[in-house]
Parts: sequence; structure tokens; C-alpha cells
Amino acid sequence: MMQSFGVTTTIARNGREAVDLAKQQTFDLILMDMQMPIMDGLEATQRIKQSGNRTPIVALTANVLQQHREQFHAAGCDEFLAKPIDRNSLFELLSHHLQPATNREPVAEPSTPSVLIDDELRELFQERSALMKTQLSEGLAKKDWVSVRAAAHTIKGSGTTFGYPELTKLGIAVCNEIDQGEESKIISRVEALIEAIEQM
Repeated sequence: MMQSFGVTTTIARNGREAVDLAKQQTFDLILMDMQMPIMDGLEATQRIKQSGNRTPIVALTANVLQQHREQFHAAGCDEFLAKPIDRNSLFELLSHHLQPATNREPVAEPSTPSVLIDDELRELFQERSALMKTQLSEGLAKKDWVSVRAAAHTIKGSGTTFGYPELTKLGIAVCNEIDQGEESKIISRVEALIEAIEQM
């Protein structure tokens, strides 16, 4: 479902910055790392909720015991995601909270879901993209378009979410060219996607 999302992301470098951003902007979802400098995620969540902000907050934590879950809920967290973060679990969570554009009611101007994330999540995406780059390169060398399309599909479904909309556009282009079966165009599109990943 991720390919149907067009979302923007904002990075908070610490808990205090997360609180300030939540006051200044409207988000559809907040992914809150519980272990952050200056102000931890627990206090940041409490302050955001105490301000009357109703944005769903998901706790990102390595502490998964029941007592910790109760603390997170008491602070105002709506859900939690265990660390190390599993990509599939993350995408399922985003799919749950962010409505696909096709299911939304028409509006005068298209709106894009906005997600507040931290540097750790962006790094996770960058690591995943590096793996996809390898799959793209190997698939291109072997002209294994099934493998290439699978990698491009993964990238197009999450690029915009993590602040790389160009990767989403290129991933869509690769998938479209493979579906149309024009090999010369496939190769140029795949090479462009690989180059874009290298420049992240």
C-alpha cells in the first residue's frame, strides 16, 4: 500500500525540537523515539498531548515489557513499535494511520500526509535503499527484470515517506517501463534510479 502514499516528513533531532515542531505544524502522525537527547520521548509526548494536540503518537523503543507499554500509554502514546525497527511492521503501521490518496474525499487542492520522524528512521530507509541498489545493479547486469521491478517497487513505496520524493518518481518510472517491456528505456530508468540512490 505504501506506493499509494504521497507524504512529507519532518525530522526532529531531539525531544524539545519535536515538541516545538508539533506546536508549529500540523502532522498526521508522530513517530517518537523514546531515547532522545535534551528531552526524552516520554516527556516530549506528555508535553505534546498536554497542549491539546490530538495527533497519533507512536513510541519507538527497545523497551517492550508490559510496564513500559503502560508508561507509554500513560504519557499519551497511541501505539508502540519495537526497536530494532522491522521495515514491514513500520510500513503496516503507516498504512494503518495514513489513508491512501485514492480513498480520500476530493479537495480543492491535494493534500499530502505529514509525518514527524527522527534521524534513526531516515537512516533505516537509507540502509534499506543501499540493499535495493545492490539488487537493482545485479538485476540490471543479468537483465532480471522481475528482481529489478521488485526493488523499484519497494523504493517507490517509501521514498517520499522518508523525504526522497525523487526516488519514488524514479521507482514508478522503472516499474512502468518494465510493465511496457521496452528494454532500452528500462535500462536508462534503472541507471537513473541507481544514481539517485548513490546521491542520497
